[in-house]
Amino acid sequence: MKDLLVITADKTMKRSFYIILSKINKEFLNIQEINIEENDILSHPENDPGVRKGGVELSRSYTNEYKHCLLVFDWEGCGREKKSSIEKEVKKIKSGLYRTGWGDRAEVIIIDPELEIWIWNNSLHVAKALGWKRWRDLREWLIGKKYLREDEVKPKMPKEVLREALKIGIKGKTQRKAFSSAIHMEIARKVSYRKCEDRNFGKLISTLQEWFPTQKKSS
Repeated sequence: MKDLLVITADKTMKRSFYIILSKINKEFLNIQEINIEENDILSHPENDPGVRKGGVELSRSYTNEYKHCLLVFDWEGCGREKKSSIEKEVKKIKSGLYRTGWGDRAEVIIIDPELEIWIWNNSLHVAKALGWKRWRDLREWLIGKKYLREDEVKPKMPKEVLREALKIGIKGKTQRKAFSSAIHMEIARKVSYRKCEDRNFGKLISTLQEWFPTQKKSS
């Protein structure tokens, strides 16, 4: 059986997750190497609402092919933000996964509010990817625009702020960067996730630690 099936909301999330999982293999010593290829990560054609409503059914035919399954989507735009809670939706979807045949081999990661919250990092790599020379300059701009408080690293509206920061970072430059999945990829490849404090990223790590623990050496 293959190690891990991941069902994501779109192609950007698919590519980002492949990079993130590849980096986790290198960075987190208490997770054994996960054998995963890009075709082990699917993107749902109906995006975030599609994973929420149809991810369980999409995963059904893979229960005997993979050891574990992750369903991942953004809370922002999933269609339940004002009608439910993340906890209730996770419980409901996990129940469906259990009945489908995954049992306790599957987990649901709902990113609040959206994937971009993970790529915001106190890092020069983030600043340069957005066209800024220094993280300090970018941070001062974020605080000045009230996108960020002094005690924060991640803005409340990560995708919108990323777009705005990119506009300012490339303003007046001959080589203009457009907002695209390439920005995600550039940041995802370069930043370290070791110190990421987002609770849903923490859930991802703890889940992988449980599923793929490092083998203790026999004495």
